[in-house]
Amino acid sequence: MTVQQLLSTVSAYELGEWQAYERVHGPVGREYANEALASINDALNLANKLLGCQLSENPVPDPDPYVRPPKVYDEALKAMQESQAKKVDDTQDQGFMTQAEIDAEFESREA
Repeated sequence: MTVQQLLSTVSAYELGEWQAYERVHGPVGREYANEALASINDALNLANKLLGCQLSENPVPDPDPYVRPPKVYDEALKAMQESQAKKVDDTQDQGFMTQAEIDAEFESREA
């Protein structure tokens, strides 16, 4: 959309409102749509659960909530940090010196 098309369809007042909104809440992007779709998915899963529970011969497991992107990134970061901490523990178990031990050794040699 060109600036001329934008100005012909949106008033300057409305543009100012959108600028203020983005300053406060961040840029408007796909996050809203992704969250709305995830909520719809959760609602459909719950409806299927409720419909399936009415039949005793067809038990339905509890639905898992749709994983939102920030949660995925948080879990990946946590797994990466745990992996790095394990590598440090493995290094210490193999008899390698820690950084504090290296620094102490270096200072004792300088003295």
